[in-house]
Amino acid sequence: AVARTTSAEADITQNIRQNVDTDTVHPSLAIFKSATAASVPVTQTADIEYTYVVENRGYTTATNVLITDVLDANTGYTALSAVFTLEGAAQIVDETYYASTHTVIFDLPDLSPNALGYFTYTARVTDTLSGSVSAVTNTATLGSAQADDDAADNTSTAALPAAAGLNLYVDKSAQPAPD
Repeated sequence: AVARTTSAEADITQNIRQNVDTDTVHPSLAIFKSATAASVPVTQTADIEYTYVVENRGYTTATNVLITDVLDANTGYTALSAVFTLEGAAQIVDETYYASTHTVIFDLPDLSPNALGYFTYTARVTDTLSGSVSAVTNTATLGSAQADDDAADNTSTAALPAAAGLNLYVDKSAQPAPD
């Protein structure tokens, strides 16, 4: 459609149309987890070191960053063993351990865009492993106060082979010697 006029227009500012698109940017968090132990398969009292690579691949800072880590039912968190290194500098990490559910929540510092950090902690196999236990498995989820457009890489699982502990039973009996 074409509009034409032969008279001068009094207010030409009303002829301007603006097209404004608003994009909301989010952090894009990612976590990768691995596990190591002094000997494999792991058995009772074995220490397991879990290591994470934590990233913000997004375009905005992630705030209130938490790792929720569900440990294997046969393990327990080793208090104050968490170390977080962000861009080469050690960071303070608050931790809360719920022994009844084998869950640890780690409160990480804010992650700026393109931030890359390394996080480690230790867990110990606390229970005698039954013969049906073939692995010690641990799953961690990374989240923040902001929505993440790609949540598929926010969870990571690590597993180590396990072996049942020894169950020794000694039964001793004696018969009196005949007279």
